[in-house]
Amino acid sequence: MTKILLSTHYYNTHRGGVEIVAFNIAKNLLKFCDSYQINWVASNCDEIPQNISNMKYIPIKSTNFIEKILPFPYPIPYLSGIKTIFKQVKKSNIIHIHDFLYLQNIISFFFAKYLKKKIIITQHIGFIPYKNSFFRFFLNLLNKTLGQYMLSKADRTIFISHQVQKYFEQFLKIKNNIEFIPNGLDTSIYKVYDNDKKLELKEKYNFNGINFLFVGRFTEKKGLFIIKELAKHFKNINFILAGWGYINPDDWKLANIRVISGLQGCEIAELYNISDALILASYGEGFPLVVQEAMACGLGVLVSNEIIKGYPKIENLIYGKISGNINEINQSIETLNKFLNNYQHSTARSIELSNFAKENWDFDIIIEKYLNVFKSLR
Repeated sequence: MTKILLSTHYYNTHRGGVEIVAFNIAKNLLKFCDSYQINWVASNCDEIPQNISNMKYIPIKSTNFIEKILPFPYPIPYLSGIKTIFKQVKKSNIIHIHDFLYLQNIISFFFAKYLKKKIIITQHIGFIPYKNSFFRFFLNLLNKTLGQYMLSKADRTIFISHQVQKYFEQFLKIKNNIEFIPNGLDTSIYKVYDNDKKLELKEKYNFNGINFLFVGRFTEKKGLFIIKELAKHFKNINFILAGWGYINPDDWKLANIRVISGLQGCEIAELYNISDALILASYGEGFPLVVQEAMACGLGVLVSNEIIKGYPKIENLIYGKISGNINEINQSIETLNKFLNNYQHSTARSIELSNFAKENWDFDIIIEKYLNVFKSLR
């Protein structure tokens, strides 16, 4: 049996995109291949995820004070946690790391190099243009030094976004280890509902009028303040914000802002099915999973140009481009005006979006690509 060590900063119960993707990949790898044993090391900052056959969770003793202070999601393992990582790397055949940046993943990488283990890095994020100049400088420095080294020296480097791949390829010394594999989707969950079901759900969630949906963490890089300005301008439009984070949209005191927290999986799919568009002005991300989920549910998207560059094939399928730059808010207002003037729900359009998602991102397709990567390293 091949022993795989999965290394992330948090477990998926932390509800961040990277961790959710890591969980879904691991779960589906085990579904398609029973000769793998996955041990998952992550900080002990959250609850342990659901039990999966052939997957064992190994919480690493860590402190999460950085996320609480800055906030920036960056747990720091204690010495006892570092010792646990070493033991787990030693007994594994392949180390699968999600994003090089996090300290625990860095430690896993160098232990793996020392012990001559095979390494796969799935890189989700490139450069994030933080407002804070120090954060921008420090992240850029890390990407071009430590990131360059780790992504070049891994046995396989997988990018989930064309934009992120293009960014790192500017300074990677070794490029023959690179794969492009987008995030996968469970299209049995994220799918188009029939009209009767949608009417039932609109009553359940009390959806009336036009509803723009945001799904994700309430953080700076997700473009929350763009949505705030749009909500001020379009007072007759409902902005549904499904997520959580250090920004509290309720503090904006806007009557057309509604926050829904604690939903996941099927419940998020319900929101996609009864909304009129997904709106996401994020920056510094690869290709957010929520865009794929929305399209699989037949929901059109209004997204930033950076997101489109992450997966250029969606450009002809989007409703419009909005900017993640607050100084370009008038451009985003114009985009929404065009959408509202021309929008008419089309079942055929929804089916087109859903079929595109199935053909490109269904887990059957994505996991086969990952299986080929893992098999090449055995």
